[in-house]
Parts: sequence; structure tokens; C-alpha cells
Amino acid sequence: MKTIPNLLTLSRLLSFPFLLLFLYHFNGIGALCVFFFAVLSDVLDGYIARRTSTVTDFGQLLDPVVDKLFVLGTFIYFFIIDKIPLWFIGIVVFRDVIQCVGYFFLWLKKKRFFMPSGWPGKLATGSNFLVILFLIIYATQHSFLPVPIAYVLIQYRELIFMSLFIMASCFTVFSLFYYTVVWLRLYRRVT
Repeated sequence: MKTIPNLLTLSRLLSFPFLLLFLYHFNGIGALCVFFFAVLSDVLDGYIARRTSTVTDFGQLLDPVVDKLFVLGTFIYFFIIDKIPLWFIGIVVFRDVIQCVGYFFLWLKKKRFFMPSGWPGKLATGSNFLVILFLIIYATQHSFLPVPIAYVLIQYRELIFMSLFIMASCFTVFSLFYYTVVWLRLYRRVT
């Protein structure tokens, strides 16, 4: 259990309260540092696990759970402060609930199974991280940005955010369909 990838994943989970703290105090630099740490640790934990042959069952379960908690927790914060529309967070929550139900039914079969992380899931996570990046920049008053970039963000924020929400929603729904097909195949194989 105590492998470097698992420790990176756990550190990502432990960094989440600091992200909320920085966001609450409008500290854009601090929030971005935590955010980039989370993204980097997400990339590194899988890479290191594969390169060093330290992939564990615990890590395969922990990594997607931490990703979901980090992304969904951040979205809930932004929803509470009225920066995310209800329909967007509803899509993300719906996908996560369906995924948990899929895992639960496979677990009930008491069969060992490996749930591969496919590119649709990576696209969904990546697009959600992109939404979070723009939300952090916008919500922390973007005072650290160069004036021209801040101006564009302010002038076109509605268009930027709606485009990001639609893109992330499409990838999230696509990943739900992809994983549903994978789960059905796994379920048939274990029954």
C-alpha cells in the first residue's frame, strides 16, 4: 500500500482542504499552486506505478475515487458560491453515481476484475480540470493575470464558461457511455 504512487494519490486528497482555504480567501496564487500540484500528482501517480511495476489494487481503487472527490468537491464549492450552473454539476454527479453503482454490482459478484482507465475517462477528467482552472482564475479576481488576459476573461466570461461547461459535459456523458459498455462486458464475463 505504501508505494510512491499511492502516497501521491493520498497527498492529492489531503491537498483539497488547502484549495478550499485559498479559494475562500481569494488567494489565486495559492489556489493555483494546489491545483497544479493535484494535476501533476494525478499524472505522476499512474506513470510511476506503471514504470516501476508498483500498480496495486488499492491504488487502482484509490486514484479514481480521489479524482472524483477532488473534482466534485471543487465543483460543489463553486456551485455554492454560484459560479456553476445546476445542470452541469447534475451531469457530473449523475455520472459518478452511475459509476459507483457499476462498481458495486461488480463487487457483489466477488470476482477479481480490473477496470482499465480509458481515454474517454481521461478526457472527462482533463476537461473537468480545465473548467476548475478557469473557475479558480475567475473566482480569485484574476489579479495576478496580465491585464490583456484578464480583460479577455472578463469580457468573454459567459462565452468561455458556457463553452467549457458544454465541452466538459459532453466528455463526461461520453465517458459514462464508454464505462457502461465496459462494465456490462465485465459483468457478463463474471456471471
